[in-house]
Amino acid sequence: MRIINLGPLSYGVQFSGELAEKGGPGSGNYGHSGRPGLVGGSGGEGGVAVGGELPEDTNVYIVADWYRLPKIYDETISDLDGFGKGDTSEAAKAIGQEYDLQHFERINNQWTHGADVSVKEDIAETLRSNQDLRALTLYDLWSSDKSDLSFEEWLDTPQRMYRVGGMSDTFMSFTRSLEASRSASREVGLMVIDIAPKHLLGSGMTGAGEVYIEPDALQHAGV
Repeated sequence: MRIINLGPLSYGVQFSGELAEKGGPGSGNYGHSGRPGLVGGSGGEGGVAVGGELPEDTNVYIVADWYRLPKIYDETISDLDGFGKGDTSEAAKAIGQEYDLQHFERINNQWTHGADVSVKEDIAETLRSNQDLRALTLYDLWSSDKSDLSFEEWLDTPQRMYRVGGMSDTFMSFTRSLEASRSASREVGLMVIDIAPKHLLGSGMTGAGEVYIEPDALQHAGV
């Protein structure tokens, strides 16, 4: 198979790729080999790990110039920075989002644990309409990152995200770890994007680095 070399991130600081261990509900192996399009299931199915060299048919994207998400409030970013990395439920209490987070976790679990596509629009609308909640899902991702970046710095730092499965409506699941099942990688080409977390719709809060990206965020960069 011919390969391409994507090289370093096109801008910003390269993510180290190291994740801290996170326990609790929603993390680890919850008994399925991956939802359609998600890179790296949590079941026992084997996979492949690839560094800078990627299959020739890899689809490389950048964040579209026209794409905008509602801005996360500076005060929320500052509060979460001050709270420091830790338990997302406790951080939610600190910024008054405890009940909103519980509601989100109920609907989000139907997607992350049950692959129920009927809840995707509800998830997207919930994240778009509540920037404090969206910030909490990103805080959860930041808390698993072993870098020394503050939350504010991390939100602006591009990271490489991967997906196997093509485009889909509402949002698509990407991950920071390139561990695609061999069967999926044969069916649909790999998608790669360098994206700062501030452009993410949110995170899946699965403990596995899953993030949500809207289709409108993607602009094909070519290779």
